[in-house]
Amino acid sequence: MYRADVFWTGQSANITLSGSYETYFKVWANRCDPPIPGSKPGDDDGCIGGNKGEQKEGNYNSEVSPVIHTANGNIVFSSYQLADNCTLAQTAYALGWSTGRITGAYGTGLAFFAPSDAPNGFLQNDCILPSDAAPAVEGVVLDYEVADGRTPAQTTAFLKEFTDLVHGAGKKAVLYIDPLNSSNTSKYTGIDSSNAHVISMMFDSMTLQLENQNHYAGALNIQDQFEQELAVLKGPTGQDPVDFRRLGITFELSCTSLADASTVRSLLLADHIPILVWWRNGENNPPSCTPDTGAVQQKISCIVDGACGH
Repeated sequence: MYRADVFWTGQSANITLSGSYETYFKVWANRCDPPIPGSKPGDDDGCIGGNKGEQKEGNYNSEVSPVIHTANGNIVFSSYQLADNCTLAQTAYALGWSTGRITGAYGTGLAFFAPSDAPNGFLQNDCILPSDAAPAVEGVVLDYEVADGRTPAQTTAFLKEFTDLVHGAGKKAVLYIDPLNSSNTSKYTGIDSSNAHVISMMFDSMTLQLENQNHYAGALNIQDQFEQELAVLKGPTGQDPVDFRRLGITFELSCTSLADASTVRSLLLADHIPILVWWRNGENNPPSCTPDTGAVQQKISCIVDGACGH
């Protein structure tokens, strides 16, 4: 069980972090990444795997299976369905399902292992279950960064199944994703203006990721990033309503400035956005940062206390 970096900030003029925190289980969505050449988006028996169609190693879940985090322990899944079923199985186990029930629901084509029993070497369609169940958590945070070439229809169907599973256990479901306006991450994850609004309404909360401007050509600032992501949420015609009560902001602490932190604080308060997630991303500011970079603790104090230095 892991405490997620989710803070319920409230809707008052002063953002505070006093009191108790809700505890969430975090699961990384597994990606389809088989050694099958020539597969295309939407194929049931294969997948592209990786950004821009590059073949990359499988996305093993280091949150729940650290034993696989070795050079000779990469996991790949040979179809979108198997990758998704493993994610659902890991989530179900965390929610208290028995291994027998998990095998019956999701086990076709998968082999299940506890972290201590997982084999070494190249692993295909092996699903590593969490070390322990975490049924007392408030909810589940799904880190959904598969970038494996799946279609929006496939993503929508899987996320519906995921939220049905979590809500069926009486828990909240929170979606953590890459920037919606990114051309090489969310695009290959199957989230775009055709389904982003529908997905946002499935989850209790969904975060919008705001990054340092060095990630963007033309140095896109925080405010513009936010507006572009909102445009995706509003759908192809721009008419879909945005429920800010279901949104959160993920803010990158590395390479961002105090001015960026001040903008994030303003967005949280102006739109009554109830969740803030700190994206540490190494936290320390590398030499490639812009000159206006603020210290990590200063940026946190700016957002939480309003101590932004101006």
